[in-house]
Amino acid sequence: MFDMLVSKAIKRGISPKALKEHKRESVGGGNTKLTVSINDTISKDDARKIVKEIKDLKLKVQASIRGEEVRVVGKSIDDLQSAIAAIKQRDLDIPLNFTNMK
Repeated sequence: MFDMLVSKAIKRGISPKALKEHKRESVGGGNTKLTVSINDTISKDDARKIVKEIKDLKLKVQASIRGEEVRVVGKSIDDLQSAIAAIKQRDLDIPLNFTNMK
């Protein structure tokens, strides 16, 4: 049941990491109720981990937490791209979106 939900979410452009299965309940008559939550924001703890990992890379970029997003600013596009690549390589359990604001 969860696999079907994940496949439908992928078709709509939602990352499977955004879906968290909480509990399964037997409702009766062979039916099952599945409780799933959708996470579309970054928690403060996860944002701190991301900022710490970016700072550990020793690149010439500044990372800051702005509400529900982590903003990375730098002069060199190569440094920004290497920061994005490093964060993508870390297998975080949260869905990440990268946008270029130039």
